[in-house]
Amino acid sequence: MKLGAILTAPTDGSLQLKLSSVRRAGYSRVQVNLSSPPTEALLKEIFAACIAENLQLSALGCYANPLQLTSRRANGVSADDLLALVELLPDAHPAGLIEAGAPWRIVTWSGTLSGQLFTPHPGNTSPAARNELAVWIQTLLPALERKNVNVLFKPHYTHVLNSPLQLGGFLSHIDHPSIGMVMDPCNFLIPKNFHERDAMLAQAIKNLATYTELVHIKDARIDQFKLVLCGPGQGQMGICGLLKLFNQHTPETVWLIDAVEGELQLKRSREFVELQAKLAGIE
Repeated sequence: MKLGAILTAPTDGSLQLKLSSVRRAGYSRVQVNLSSPPTEALLKEIFAACIAENLQLSALGCYANPLQLTSRRANGVSADDLLALVELLPDAHPAGLIEAGAPWRIVTWSGTLSGQLFTPHPGNTSPAARNELAVWIQTLLPALERKNVNVLFKPHYTHVLNSPLQLGGFLSHIDHPSIGMVMDPCNFLIPKNFHERDAMLAQAIKNLATYTELVHIKDARIDQFKLVLCGPGQGQMGICGLLKLFNQHTPETVWLIDAVEGELQLKRSREFVELQAKLAGIE
């Protein structure tokens, strides 16, 4: 089991300390999310800190909105920043930073027409929105191929790629090795379909395995008729069953624990996931 954590790069100079806490919590891999536009200095800092802590960099998060190219309202970065990030990445991986032979990976959103990142917009389900996303991808592909970078879309039920069916159909249409996805089961869920989650997610994990390059593991629960996302073991998801499905359909994929901050919580989440994996017969 390749288990890692997700960390947002702080802007106060404490990145090394944050990554050190990830390592002390027992992880060997990390996804580092950008919260400001990428620079060569920032990337060098991330790479050096990961290498110093003996953490493999599984992905860089650049959670932009491809339907609003210059907007940084999403997570402090824009779709234009994502292209800049691709160009800033070195052609050769620093030794020990990434698994041998693996591409650089960048995780992002599929975008929304809404002014608020997680507010549903009726236009997001339209062919026009998917076409706009496809056109943006086409502008990226030459740089992705040249720099050996894969862009992975993380689903969300309010975005353009908002369901397993939308994701599968879109990625099948794009049909390019540089474009894939993150399997994050909880991001497909809403209160209305929460009771159907086991069957729905089992089918999704199986059907989308071909495109899945990373897995994000978190939990979810219904509280006051609202869906609340939380760390593994703090919700109502059957984590053991999900791990079995991941192991069956995406056994070589890196699994990253999401929705958790702080060394103690990271450690507790790792221990919980490792226990569930053991119960599922996964080593």
